[in-house]
Amino acid sequence: MTKAVFISSTHSFYDDRPGEAYHFPNAYLSRVAQTVGDWVIFYQGRRGGESGYYAVQRVARIVPDPADATHSYAMLDRASLLDFERPGPRFRAAGTPYETGLPISRGSNTSSVRILSDADFAAIIDDGLREDATPDTLPREGPLQQEPAQPGFSEAQAGFVPLEIVDRLQVLGSRSFRDRAFARQVKAAYRARCAMSGLELRNGGGRPEVEAAHIVPVEERGPDTVRNGIALSGTVH
Repeated sequence: MTKAVFISSTHSFYDDRPGEAYHFPNAYLSRVAQTVGDWVIFYQGRRGGESGYYAVQRVARIVPDPADATHSYAMLDRASLLDFERPGPRFRAAGTPYETGLPISRGSNTSSVRILSDADFAAIIDDGLREDATPDTLPREGPLQQEPAQPGFSEAQAGFVPLEIVDRLQVLGSRSFRDRAFARQVKAAYRARCAMSGLELRNGGGRPEVEAAHIVPVEERGPDTVRNGIALSGTVH
């Protein structure tokens, strides 16, 4: 097993089904086959919406395209999909690419499936899953300064701890971490306002009372993405 970057685009001619299947030409089959059972990071460049690195998900299996023998599908584990709180650019702050070996020139970046080293995967995950806490995304209750359940992660406004001290794959599979990250993203997307009542309720501490709900429940393998989330007041929820 190995990790990789999958390039996506909002106006690609491939038959991608975001969160479910990634369509690719068989020229990449040997690369994609290495990722089965492991995690991949999705990236959108300038032509695809320019989101940068925006999500991580596990590859479940590969199936041939029944309509085109020259293409295949990477079938994705829907429940494992997790949006990044901070979509990341191609380049680090120092100006070097996150993916070791990629050329500095943006125009030379043409491969749609790129094998990713563990070190590069870790660096992209560190940046993408860093908390993006704002007044709209604070937890409803509990101390603002608290010991995180996983080092480096907390729903509260705590200092960021480098992920070198934790197992990133354990974090990616942690339900408590995923719930906190999902809640922050949904609350931010709805600006702490209930989608049904339209009310923006805050308690005495100024924290939003709105809750983040999965549309397709976790129990039915619903993903932890803003597209699968809705902000609701406690009563409506």
